[in-house]
Amino acid sequence: MLPKEKRVNRAIFKDILEKSKTFHSSYFSLRCFDSRKTEKSRFSFVVSKKVENKATKRNILKRRGYNSIKPIYKNIKPGFYCVFFLKKEARGLKSKDFEGEMGYLLKKAGVLI
Repeated sequence: MLPKEKRVNRAIFKDILEKSKTFHSSYFSLRCFDSRKTEKSRFSFVVSKKVENKATKRNILKRRGYNSIKPIYKNIKPGFYCVFFLKKEARGLKSKDFEGEMGYLLKKAGVLI
């Protein structure tokens, strides 16, 4: 799990959704916003009830996302706010594929160094 200072909090979540650009893959949608600040980049994962009915399974998918972002985090530019929306297809992904798909979207968004 990422530390709290590297996660998007509720106060800025609405602003991110309004001002961000959207990038898509077959497993995720990424909403990314460049705040032009030098602070650490922040991430969040959203899993809808349409993807998983049970809260425990949704939380497991979110944890997998936060754990998959850890090895990539050192290659991320500062000042970005990113929100990943998981699609139904992401349920069956293995952790390496999960990480690779996230890296692909972050590279597409220009967040990776």
